[in-house]
Amino acid sequence: MDTFEIIEKIRSRPGMYLMEAKSLKHVCSFLVGYQCGRAGASEKIEDQRYMQFHAWLAKRLAYEGTAMSWHTVILKKAGNDGRAYELFFALLEEFKEQSE
Repeated sequence: MDTFEIIEKIRSRPGMYLMEAKSLKHVCSFLVGYQCGRAGASEKIEDQRYMQFHAWLAKRLAYEGTAMSWHTVILKKAGNDGRAYELFFALLEEFKEQSE
């Protein structure tokens, strides 16, 4: 399962995957754990498209050249964690549409 597939599972059932439903901070924490777990797996999954999301996002939200993580950029733009959660999924859909 690639990162986009697990993100879609989180979107459809956030309470099942996150400690607190609809929290971008918890989405990020989950994804970091997921990626660390995959890094130790014997079967490696290339996730180049997901890795391009940060660069696309920084350009899209005018944060190019920053060392901030993608979730910090979204949090700054949204103003709070709840709005950031919604913005993340909207931006991710936009990215996926543009990168296909």
